Amino acid sequence: LIKFFIILSKNIYGVDINPSALKIAKARLFLTLAKHFKVGKEKDIFIRFPNVHFNLRDGNSLIGYVDIGKEQKKEQLQLRLFVEEKQSEYITEKIKVVSELKPYLEKTAKCLNLDGNIIEEVKELNKILAKRKIDWNDFKKVLRTKEKLITILIASLNSKYARPLNNLLREITDLFNQKLDEKFAEEHGIDLEDLKKIKTFHWIFEFPEVFLDRGGFDVVVGNPPYGFRRALSKFEKAFLRKIGFQFPSGDMADVFTRRSLFFTKKEGRFSFIIPKKSIYGDSWSNLRKFLRTYYLASIADTGKAFEEVKLEMTIFVLKKVKNRNLKLKAAYYSREKSLIEMMGEFIDSMDHEEPFYIYSTGVLKEIYESIKHFPKIGEMDLTIKIGQGNVTSFMKSERIHPMDIPILKGDDISRYNVRNIHYLPFSKIEHDYLKPKLVFQKIIAHIQNPIPHIKIMGVFDPIGVFTLHDTAVMYHTQDKLLLASLLGLLNSKFASWFYYNYTYNRAIRTMDFIDYYAKQLPIPKELTKNSIVANLALYLSVISQRNQESQKTFLNYLLDSLVCELYFKEKFYKDSLYPEPKEYLLEEVSKHLKPINYDCWAELYWKKQLEGNLTEGEQKELEKLEKENMKTIEGVYKSLKEDAKIKELIEKIKSHEWVKVIEGKG
Repeated sequence: LIKFFIILSKNIYGVDINPSALKIAKARLFLTLAKHFKVGKEKDIFIRFPNVHFNLRDGNSLIGYVDIGKEQKKEQLQLRLFVEEKQSEYITEKIKVVSELKPYLEKTAKCLNLDGNIIEEVKELNKILAKRKIDWNDFKKVLRTKEKLITILIASLNSKYARPLNNLLREITDLFNQKLDEKFAEEHGIDLEDLKKIKTFHWIFEFPEVFLDRGGFDVVVGNPPYGFRRALSKFEKAFLRKIGFQFPSGDMADVFTRRSLFFTKKEGRFSFIIPKKSIYGDSWSNLRKFLRTYYLASIADTGKAFEEVKLEMTIFVLKKVKNRNLKLKAAYYSREKSLIEMMGEFIDSMDHEEPFYIYSTGVLKEIYESIKHFPKIGEMDLTIKIGQGNVTSFMKSERIHPMDIPILKGDDISRYNVRNIHYLPFSKIEHDYLKPKLVFQKIIAHIQNPIPHIKIMGVFDPIGVFTLHDTAVMYHTQDKLLLASLLGLLNSKFASWFYYNYTYNRAIRTMDFIDYYAKQLPIPKELTKNSIVANLALYLSVISQRNQESQKTFLNYLLDSLVCELYFKEKFYKDSLYPEPKEYLLEEVSKHLKPINYDCWAELYWKKQLEGNLTEGEQKELEKLEKENMKTIEGVYKSLKEDAKIKELIEKIKSHEWVKVIEGKG
């Protein structure tokens, strides 16, 4: 039973800046372990609870010495004690009291196999405390003696000696912490009074048995604070940066993750639960680079792990060795079963800053491996940026001045269509946006039914009419046809499926369609070489302004099949679905498509929508163009739908396992 006490007391450590949190932790430890302390055959015998609480300390775990450092040891670290006479007498008296416990200390030290003579070492503390300055060797002696006294104290569970031992240790710790604070402030050029405001925690002195010889903890686990603006004061942010902490993510969890790895010994295990955006977010790329320098073993998506916390979370586990691991285990938290379930293994990217695609396991791994060699959107000659910001207060629902410019908000946009239009004074616009472009909803909504998914929604602005707010924009200097092809692709089921499962790792919050994320989609080269997808996107852009639901449904259905063929033709051939790795459906569809006069129609259509009226000649021209375009689209729609070969090819494509997965049927 005594061994059980000592094991608990020597293996559970914790630090928190909030004393209330420590009280809760101690209470939870007591409640969790109390059931183990019922002994005796006939009745329970009360045994004092083990000193697990002894190693739960309050302090700022970010600020302070973890180790004194090799350089300072070589230079003979100097601590100026200048202990006041009364303070020195008080501590000396405490040491004398402990010295009077000689028989007990000697007996306990022997039982615990402690090297050296503990009585002589305690006496040596008096000599050290009498010095005006102490060097590294003296400091090391203090740490060694303190380590042994802690070990004896932990073994003194039910003895009368526990209190005087504990008091002595506290006095020594307080004195040296004060002097280490002074040294820390001097070393970093910080005012000591400012340092006291944010507290410190000198790990090597608080836990010498962990850091003096072992070099840190065997296992470090934690649930760090999240956020930035409210988590740290202005002084704390400046101070952390001054002593070398950089956290481009703007999140405290980032800082704690980097700092806490220092507490882990070489080849020790380190695991934190932190915001899920850390595995895919653009601002977290630097932390991903940091983690990838070690042996990262696994990542688990815990989703909304805490009922009262809106953030989604993730848990990572790594081994502290500088050995990059490319085959990581992926897992997720099942709320129904209340346990972590393994999904399999995913191959990590060679790019240190790229997101962790933790859902690329099983069939999703096969799909990703088959398309990852395609060039990505980010490699194309495109500009991708977010819309003009800080203009909400200037936006109007109507055009008040002839020079006012139409502006779109994110929720004004649906696939191939604009739901609503706002206006902005001409003086407030950024003219760089007034060029042909694609406009997308920036904030991506998570849709739960019929299965969890997202829906990328974009519209074509072929003549550069709109400036933007709360949107994402994509434009090319010359190639409008390429933009139309990209619109068809990005509005497809495949694109939304890819971004949801890989780029955003099935998140339900904090998904923004900005350049960092949009650029990750691989694109088949064939998509940029033909006009089939582009023409279908233009057809959809025209009929989306009218109530042509049957045509719109069929053309989207066809477009989704064409996109899958472009990505998976090699797989279709390998699985004997196709006789050769060719675009059979694309070839058949191309026989039916006819061009429409989209640009002229779009110019007149948007002029009417924005200005409210056209000249008589313009109105007649618009009606003529609409009639011609719709006649062409209706004719193409009928011929496509009646083509038995096209129907057969679509059915083949839809029957494939990978396509079923993408459409939520696999």
